[in-house]
Amino acid sequence: MDVSIFLAKVIGIYVTATTLSFFVNKRTFALVFRLSDTPEEIYVSGIINLLVGAIIVSLHNVWVSDWRLLITFVGWTALVKGAIRIFWPSLVVAELKDLKKVPWLGWLILVALAMGLYLLYVGFVVV
Repeated sequence: MDVSIFLAKVIGIYVTATTLSFFVNKRTFALVFRLSDTPEEIYVSGIINLLVGAIIVSLHNVWVSDWRLLITFVGWTALVKGAIRIFWPSLVVAELKDLKKVPWLGWLILVALAMGLYLLYVGFVVV
């Protein structure tokens, strides 16, 4: 199986499931935000993000003007996010507190859902 198709399926399933869960479990999502308010928890999540980003970038650093660029973008975003979280966890804690007050967070989640659905479509239907 092509690496791009494989990653489209995996990322599509992951992003779609997690974003849909936000709309189903808004209270749980709010609790998750509260869980990530210590530098230690941010650091651990940063290690996970860094690992996932490094794997995606290592397998799929494809800079073309089609749907595969989305996978590369996800990989680099996870890699950079992970690095920021492990080097500056206290800064991330402060930023997350501000993010909780952002009125357009729901719209951002809808954009992520659209991306997940698109990757599912590419991975499972277009194949």
